[in-house]
Amino acid sequence: MAMKLVLADSQPVFLAGLRSVLEGDGQFEVAASCGTGAEALAAVAHWRPDVLVTDLYLRDLDGLALLAALRERGLPTRTVVLATSLTADEALRVLRLGVAGVVLKDMAPDLLKRCLRKVHAGGKWMETHSINRALEKLIEREGAAEGAAKLVSPRELGVIRMVADGLRNKEIAQALSITEGTVKVHLHAIFRKLNVKNRGGLTAYARRTGLV
Repeated sequence: MAMKLVLADSQPVFLAGLRSVLEGDGQFEVAASCGTGAEALAAVAHWRPDVLVTDLYLRDLDGLALLAALRERGLPTRTVVLATSLTADEALRVLRLGVAGVVLKDMAPDLLKRCLRKVHAGGKWMETHSINRALEKLIEREGAAEGAAKLVSPRELGVIRMVADGLRNKEIAQALSITEGTVKVHLHAIFRKLNVKNRGGLTAYARRTGLV
């Protein structure tokens, strides 16, 4: 039985070429070709394909949002991301969203077919360079977050996260049942411990190190 696919890419010419390549091989059946994330989500829900092949840069619902929506709905379709390039942040998010395969668009079509067969069989296929950079960044962030967390108390960590969420001193005080003066004392200590100058610097530091 042919492997049922849904394809999603915002470039019509590339999408048509991809469909032609895959349909020329008797192992694949393309149930739908989609130009937007919303179309792809609807097609997966309707056709329940074995594998979704998607670009990350889609109109109205980008590839990462599409992957998150599929995961939230609990749809069993496995996913392969077909990308022109992949930043470390994108690769990290792709891994966290449970993607089964990552292939770069400039790779030979035969590699994509091999990827699809492996993913369909329950395996994983990852483009090594991008994934390695993502894992290096994850290790770096986790190390930074662990180091930063050791510098501040649990109460101070809570204050940091509220500042990063945009809460003002009065709102933080109300949430923690303390005075605004105590919030200022915590912030002064946090600024000193983390060597930041203001709330903006603290928010940037917290996001960079993975504290939030």
